[in-house]
Amino acid sequence: MKKVLSIILVLVLMMSLSVVAFADGEGFAVTKHPTSETVSAGSKVLFVSYPNAAVYDQYWYFEDGAGQVIPAENLPNYYAGVRVEFDGTKLRLLNVAEEMNGISVYAVFVREGVEIRSNYANLYVTPGTRCAETASPCAETATVSCLIAISKQPVDETKLNYRRSETYFSVGGSNIARVEWFCKIGKTGTEMSVAEAISEYGVSAEGYDTCKLILYSNSAGWEGIDGWMWRAKLYDCNGNYTYSKWVTTMVGWCGEPEPPCQPCTPCIPCVPVCQQPCQPICQPVYQPTCGYGGWGYLETTYDSTTTTHTETDTTITQHGFGVQPWY
Repeated sequence: MKKVLSIILVLVLMMSLSVVAFADGEGFAVTKHPTSETVSAGSKVLFVSYPNAAVYDQYWYFEDGAGQVIPAENLPNYYAGVRVEFDGTKLRLLNVAEEMNGISVYAVFVREGVEIRSNYANLYVTPGTRCAETASPCAETATVSCLIAISKQPVDETKLNYRRSETYFSVGGSNIARVEWFCKIGKTGTEMSVAEAISEYGVSAEGYDTCKLILYSNSAGWEGIDGWMWRAKLYDCNGNYTYSKWVTTMVGWCGEPEPPCQPCTPCIPCVPVCQQPCQPICQPVYQPTCGYGGWGYLETTYDSTTTTHTETDTTITQHGFGVQPWY
């Protein structure tokens, strides 16, 4: 029993010492550094790094040739189309841009206030090979290039009006690794990326690096992009690319909406002709009378005239009779 207690005490002391050592920055070190990689534009790349501890916070950073430090999660804001995925100790980049050639990457680890970082690794990006725009592109080299098969083309949008606030173009197909959308002002305009159109012409759009480009009407409506043309540039995993067809945005003019119907005035019930209940025709009444001749009665006649109020006045005379005392 004493031996067991001694072992437990030793383990507790070792754990407490290790915590103190890490808290002082001693013993906390990187055991796996990222390695430099060379890939082609449009493909993916993986970096791995971790320290000799089980619990820590990990961050990834990139640094370009000018010394600018970019957090990995912000990389798509600097290089259009790039996607970033984090998986534990792994950093994965998809749709690597050709402009990232020569950029450096490193990992930072934080444990109990102590920060350490890995060595730098370099990313080298080779340009992709453009796919020829012919009726049957790359027929002789289909095994290495032009593997994209477009199954969905964008469709012209020719009925934009003030009632609509947004529209979109979309593409689809197989082996699409990266997408960029381009546009031009009319058929003879100079082609530019949608990202450039946003900054230079105030175009309101998003998704210009995905399969779905969404356009929004701005304060001036749709007139700002009336007659513009749009198409997608599609990359495969080897950096080869092809284009979708051109589509057009056109304003569909229409008049102002008609004012809504006014509500009907509720009907007021007509006033009835007879406001008082009609009296029934009187019937003869017999009653005893007192007179010199004893009991008896005297019959009298009378006329009653009633005028009804209709579209044509009508007068009705009724005849009746009654009794009165006989003296």
